[in-house]
Amino acid sequence: MKHLNPIKNEKELLNLCKTTTNTAIKSLNSRRAPFATTYSDAFCKQAVELVILYRNQGIADPVDRMAKQFQKHGILTCRNAEMSYTNAKYFYEKFLAPIIAKSK
Repeated sequence: MKHLNPIKNEKELLNLCKTTTNTAIKSLNSRRAPFATTYSDAFCKQAVELVILYRNQGIADPVDRMAKQFQKHGILTCRNAEMSYTNAKYFYEKFLAPIIAKSK
């Protein structure tokens, strides 16, 4: 798997996620749903690296670990909600899994 970011430290990746967690309103959304929010590309890239790190560490459920760490560090969803397991799973399936699939 091709890595998108050479950083392999959980703490650094979480800090990068926190600094890039801002919401994005992309041109695609502006036509169909002008007030719809989504995740920034930078945030998604950092979260992908976090999931890859957790997998490489043998963590059984990387999404659960990501959700718990996001909650611990105050990293919210694009709609400023807590990153619960359900929200993290949606984020993973809709945003991260396609990036991971393309990077293989």
